[in-house]
Amino acid sequence: MLSEGAEAVMGSSLSDDQIESMEEMVEAIVALCDCPPERTGRTHVSLELLRELALPVRGSTGHR
Repeated sequence: MLSEGAEAVMGSSLSDDQIESMEEMVEAIVALCDCPPERTGRTHVSLELLRELALPVRGSTGHR
């Protein structure tokens, strides 16, 4: 998620594929809440995790 502070510091150096939506962040968090033991103890980037696990991103109403 791109906060105002991050936007001020990073400016135009971030591309659109590096900025995640709230829904994308939530899907990644939920996936990590119920993950196998071998996934724990690692550092994850939410957008990469969603791609790796081929997870759909749902809107706030629960629909894709």
